[in-house]
Amino acid sequence: MRKILPVLLGVVLLSSCDSKEPVTCILPDPSISSNSPVMSGDEIQLSSTDAPAYEATYHWTGPNGFESDQQNPVIPAATAAMGGTYKLTITKGICATEEISTTVNVINNTITCTPNNNTGTFSHLFYPVSYYSTTAVQTGENTFQLRGGESNSSLEITFASSDYPSAGMYTIVPPGSNMTANQVTVTNTTGYVYSNITEYFAKTGEVLVSYSNGKMYAVLCSVPFYYEENTSSSYTGTVKITEE
Repeated sequence: MRKILPVLLGVVLLSSCDSKEPVTCILPDPSISSNSPVMSGDEIQLSSTDAPAYEATYHWTGPNGFESDQQNPVIPAATAAMGGTYKLTITKGICATEEISTTVNVINNTITCTPNNNTGTFSHLFYPVSYYSTTAVQTGENTFQLRGGESNSSLEITFASSDYPSAGMYTIVPPGSNMTANQVTVTNTTGYVYSNITEYFAKTGEVLVSYSNGKMYAVLCSVPFYYEENTSSSYTGTVKITEE
């Protein structure tokens, strides 16, 4: 859709008679969005949905002194100071659209470890686990899982809603808990596919959930796991998995 704006210009004619004629401005009529909420340290992605207009100028402004003339700017390494309202104006010649805005929420990332992607390091193993199968799936009417798997182990993070979770920090609770929107359960299964299956459950801690290039990823750092009713810690695990 294009926005058509009449503009009156003063024109000097050869006869020295003054005349005012309407000039029609054809400008984009975009909606704008972002990838909010964003975890601190991740990219802020600002988007204008309209196709670029010929000879039009896109000008964004925002918190922390931000300015950009790109149609879809990307801001690396988000900080709390970058959260707030971002505004866009599109100009063509003497014509300009009305200013439109979108709000970006930056959430503080409290995870301090930086594991390699699709890798798990567990204190009872002398080798890292490499997850070659990572999926994000709806598992029931009210649950959603991000799963990482390899030949003899898997890790499952279960969310309280069947929708893709928002970026943020999620608190780990034991399986069987009546989870709220900001809570998850984490299960680590060991053993071969058809035998010696053993499930361990994360006891406490946090899980960072965020998105990169449109794919969800999760990180947990030195989280204690326990076996069945023995809630004393059996080992700790540090993991990062990203959906395929």
